[in-house]
Amino acid sequence: MKIGITTYWRGTSNYGQIVQHWALQRTLVKMGHQPYLIRFYPGFNHGLLKRWLKEYKVVDYARAFLSLMKGNSKLLKREMHDRKRAFSKFRKENLYVSKRKYYRLADLQHCPPYADAYITGSDQIWSQLLSNRENEVYYLNFGLQDSLRIAYAPSFSMNEYPEDLLPNLCNNLCRFNSISCREYSGVDICHKAGFSRAKKVLDPTFLGGKEGYMELIKQAGNKYVKDYVFIYSLNISDPKEIHWDELKKICKDKQVVVTPSNGYFAGDELFGNEVEYSYGTIQEWLANIYYSSLVVTPSFHGVTLAIILEKAFVYTPLKGAYANGNNRILDLLTDLDLVDRMLSDGKRYAEVISQPIDWSHVEERLEVLRNESLDFLKNSLVK
Repeated sequence: MKIGITTYWRGTSNYGQIVQHWALQRTLVKMGHQPYLIRFYPGFNHGLLKRWLKEYKVVDYARAFLSLMKGNSKLLKREMHDRKRAFSKFRKENLYVSKRKYYRLADLQHCPPYADAYITGSDQIWSQLLSNRENEVYYLNFGLQDSLRIAYAPSFSMNEYPEDLLPNLCNNLCRFNSISCREYSGVDICHKAGFSRAKKVLDPTFLGGKEGYMELIKQAGNKYVKDYVFIYSLNISDPKEIHWDELKKICKDKQVVVTPSNGYFAGDELFGNEVEYSYGTIQEWLANIYYSSLVVTPSFHGVTLAIILEKAFVYTPLKGAYANGNNRILDLLTDLDLVDRMLSDGKRYAEVISQPIDWSHVEERLEVLRNESLDFLKNSLVK
């Protein structure tokens, strides 16, 4: 089948966003299908000139220059760091994409990309509320009527959907042939909205196992000679949020490598000069995880890749306004009997790290869930 996919894909620093889509495409290709990313540029509905300015980052470059002139080089530094990550190069070399670019829901409805099936997912695409009609792109409100419509592992990133928008959600879910989410709360929301057949599945990063990631890691090699701890710093604004003072004592004889990334807000160099900052490519980010002795992160995909690559890890849950984003990780850790890897209140790093991970048990659990998720995808793609 020819399969068009809508998801988040335009990030310049969020590694998980790119890897999850690469993994889904790779899985579909191995099944014998022809997947491609539908290049949707949300927010580009203000005329051709503004579209051009945004698409070619003219506004970003102008802001960076003005910031530099004002003595504030932070924006320029972020731009330089993102160039090192080279996400555009990875997308060009490793992803299939639509020839046409789409800027509005109306563009997709008037001239939809051809596909035998459309898939929406993964990532937090359903956290975009339906009070904005443009977000119906992620509910596949376009395309040929007889094309299959499948939701694979999208995340709502909330425990309850706003009551006043539930009828709208129900109307949008009705056009799907099959629906899955990557957390149980998302499945519950779908059930409440009337789609009782919604299922919980694994994130696409798990579908192909370790093999594909090792191919990418070999392209990067190991940059660090000494034993090191890797911190994937996403959605934290203060080192205290991951108990940095305590972690430092654990790492006193080891190098610490940190990759800051943008998520809910921009990522910064929070750990001073005591660490080495890495703004690597996708391949180098994976290598940083694989060759480390310990991974510390609040990131969902940071955790998933540590598990896939069988690396010791500590999950540091988010606090406050973004705590709802913990659900998908807690569900995963519960399913794999890895909840003891979470740095919960009153639990110290030494306690978490001292407990070895039984990777054979994890793989047994993972294999069952992987087969169930692959079966869901295969069965959903049968007309």
